[in-house]
Amino acid sequence: MGAVTDPNRIKKDDLGNPNICMVAYYHNLFTSKEEVKTVCEECKAGKRGCVACKKQLATNIIEELRPIREKREYYEAHPEEVDKILIEGTEKARKVAKETMKKVKDAMMLNYF
Repeated sequence: MGAVTDPNRIKKDDLGNPNICMVAYYHNLFTSKEEVKTVCEECKAGKRGCVACKKQLATNIIEELRPIREKREYYEAHPEEVDKILIEGTEKARKVAKETMKKVKDAMMLNYF
């Protein structure tokens, strides 16, 4: 709630300028296009206060990040699966690295075998 908004907007019904407001910028990232249009129009008309705008943005950010949080919770509850993924990834990377180093050694004529 401490995010800086339009510094010229003192009261809720003052006309706002979403073009200089960081909260409006983040609405463009986390809010649907239709909602952003409504938010900006209401801001410009002085019909929407900064607190309401920030609360809506917070709700939208939380909703956008929900799948990431759920995935994190799943892997926290299943550490054996994380270990399995890391081991398989290491084996794949090791195989690719071995092939790459063979090409490097051949190109540099360092292949003594």
